[in-house]
This record gives sequence, C-alpha cells and structure tokens, in this order.
Amino acid sequence: MPFVKRTVQPQLLCRLEAPRGSETPEPGGSEDLVSVSNLALTRVLLQLSDLARLSCSLFTELESELRGGAERILRLQGRVLRLQDRVSELDPRQEPVPVSDLDTESKLTDRFCLARLTQRNHFLSDSRPACITELLTETPPPPADRSSDGGP
Repeated sequence: MPFVKRTVQPQLLCRLEAPRGSETPEPGGSEDLVSVSNLALTRVLLQLSDLARLSCSLFTELESELRGGAERILRLQGRVLRLQDRVSELDPRQEPVPVSDLDTESKLTDRFCLARLTQRNHFLSDSRPACITELLTETPPPPADRSSDGGP
C-alpha cells in the first residue's frame, strides 16, 4: 500500500469568499469581470507556485534516492571486481576433482556447511526507513472492528 506524502487539490478559482459567519458571499463591487479575472489569475498563480514547490521537493527526494542507489551499485561493482580478481587467482588444477559415481557420493558423511551465519529478523521496526516510520506515527489507528459486536 503506497503512503501518500503529498496531496495536490484543485482550488475554486473564480469563487468569491464568503464573509465570516455567513454561507454566501455578499453582492458588491467586487463581482465585476476585472476583479473576478484578477482573482482567478492570482489563484492560478498561487496554485502553480504550490505545484512547483511540490515538484521541486519530489525531484529532490528522487535525486537523493537515485544517489543512494548509485552508491550501492558502485559498492557492488567493487565487490564483483574483487571477486573476479580472487577467482582469476585460483588454479583449477590444484583442487582434486573426485572421479566417482553417485553411489559413492551419497555415502559421504562430510557435507557442505555454510561458513557464515544467515541474517534473521530483516523486517523489524528498527530497520524501517525514517520516512515510513514517520508516516506510521502520523497515521491514525484503524477504526475498531464492530463485526463481533452484533451491530449492523
């Protein structure tokens, strides 16, 4: 489930604001065409500036994530090069290759064992990215399940 980080909502561009305490705007001199078009133009410019600000933050975040990915790729590339050097140093003639059949191989008791330990508990709350932790703390808890109450 994707988390919403930014919301862009359209604004009512040409609608006049109602005075405080009433639900409808008062008729007056501000309803002429020039005033309404100026109001619409300023609101369009405000909305475009908000959109530009959001796109700037989006591209900044995308750039930082791409830089992190590039750094990981460079580290992996270095590891691959080191492994290629190690493999090229190995001499395949030094290792004896057993010549046997499957029956002999199945009776061997010395099996392969992994030298390093495998990691466990990958998805703990401590390993979450900071943005996910922040979103989870800001998210309200889900509503209580009322299906067991016997209500409608």
